[in-house]
Amino acid sequence: VLQEYVGLVDDAELRISLAQKHKCHDIIINTYRDLKDRQQLLGYRGKVERGSVEERKINELLDNPQIRWKN
Repeated sequence: VLQEYVGLVDDAELRISLAQKHKCHDIIINTYRDLKDRQQLLGYRGKVERGSVEERKINELLDNPQIRWKN
């Protein structure tokens, strides 16, 4: 339930901050994807558990050739 409300926050920086505070990994991953911020996503990959669903999702996003990353 909390994840749904955090996802509704308009300001990306505030959304990421709240999601980190409440460990809503999907919100953080999706926000970095929407911002097209490859560097932040790479950094966040080191913070999630190895072999987890979140790490696999990050790897799929990073390997996706259709996403035009800003950095």
